[in-house]
Amino acid sequence: AAGLAVLAAGCGYQMPRDPQALLWHLGAEPDTLNPITSTDAYASRIDGYVFDTLIERDNQTLEWKPKMAERWEVSLDGREFTFHLREGIRWHDGKPFTVEDIIYSYERIMDPNVDAPHLRVYYQEIEKVEKLGPLTVKFVYRRPYFLALEFCGTIPLVPKHLFENGEDFNRHSQNRAPIGIGPYRFVSWETGKKILIERNEDYWGRVIGRMPE
Repeated sequence: AAGLAVLAAGCGYQMPRDPQALLWHLGAEPDTLNPITSTDAYASRIDGYVFDTLIERDNQTLEWKPKMAERWEVSLDGREFTFHLREGIRWHDGKPFTVEDIIYSYERIMDPNVDAPHLRVYYQEIEKVEKLGPLTVKFVYRRPYFLALEFCGTIPLVPKHLFENGEDFNRHSQNRAPIGIGPYRFVSWETGKKILIERNEDYWGRVIGRMPE
């Protein structure tokens, strides 16, 4: 993995040659880096490195496999999805990742005051999201939904402890300086020039040996 990643929105930006740096030219600048309210592919590309998901697709089999959730169960009637989180996962500011972050993120998606109608439609059949323990969460659907595992397991996640400070969620300061949980940390955003992210040496996937050096 590259030690440093630079994503440039402006075509004229010149990056010094560095064998540990990767430079991408984006077709446009994202409006936000909030994974819940963003709608463009450019933000998604960056957020995919800064944030993380409970499960992921296996590139070989295309089946779902564990990621931040070490395992999950689906009820016989296909309405309940229970995820068991790995221990020791932390946000980039060092705070623990918990079930509360998942529930908070789901509540923001469903909040009509949040600019997330593009996501809300995929979660509207959820009856409730329950905390069963510090590392266990359950999604309960009103009726079976064939994409339920995918959308529960890849729900966009934001840190509750940073977003519940009274700021407007849609215009929160975190939207331009995100604290994520993925393999790269956000460093800076120079409007019209570049967005800089760097390798997260404390990434949980690297620490437990899930990410090759």
